[in-house]
Amino acid sequence: MKICKLLFCLALGAMLFSGCRKETPATPLPDEAAYVGRLDVIEIGDALFRIDDLRASFVLDAQGRLDISMYDVSFSSKMPVKLSEMILPDVPYTRNGNTLTLSGTDIIPMMVMRGERVPYDRYKCTDLTGTIDPERMVLSMKLGGFQTDYTGSYTAAI
Repeated sequence: MKICKLLFCLALGAMLFSGCRKETPATPLPDEAAYVGRLDVIEIGDALFRIDDLRASFVLDAQGRLDISMYDVSFSSKMPVKLSEMILPDVPYTRNGNTLTLSGTDIIPMMVMRGERVPYDRYKCTDLTGTIDPERMVLSMKLGGFQTDYTGSYTAAI
């Protein structure tokens, strides 16, 4: 009987102490956010082209469409000018809590020129996978057939 009382007291004490533990609530995923990170592109001949401190963002609109943008970006050492903004529009995703899981193919990138979105189907995005959460954006895709990877850390709401 004394053993049962002792076990009961130990169990009760464990329940009381576990109730005192404060858990940090998860940071909610906003409808739009900016990230800064590294872009790697495997060029012809398996040469690595890398950009550090590349700014990227996402926007979830009221209809649930997801657009991903990259700013002041080039995708090759031979590219003569940087694009002020490249957009992957209507990216397919699923949501699990505060994480968006991306998976898509045949996405036509849009370049912003003179304030207008212009399709750039020569560099169609295929094999897109990745995740976006309140802390990181991780993308892997082929742009125009070239393997392209981006990993960025949250920097600000946009």
